Amino acid sequence: MGPGLHLVQYPVRAGKLYNQVAVFRSQEYLDGKQDWETPEELDHTYSDMCEAVRVAIRRCGATTAGRCTTGSR
Repeated sequence: MGPGLHLVQYPVRAGKLYNQVAVFRSQEYLDGKQDWETPEELDHTYSDMCEAVRVAIRRCGATTAGRCTTGSR
């Protein structure tokens, strides 16, 4: 996607669902903020990407599982 950005989507459950993984360097973490890796930071980080990417990122919140951040693990 660009420097420090990665996005991948792939079908699961016989193509009935898609898993989406977005990876980025958290500026909020680098700035020492307590609350980082938030959905808002994800949206902001990918806000300059093409429309298809922005739509895909926003759809993360529409799933049953919602958004999950694991970068701190």
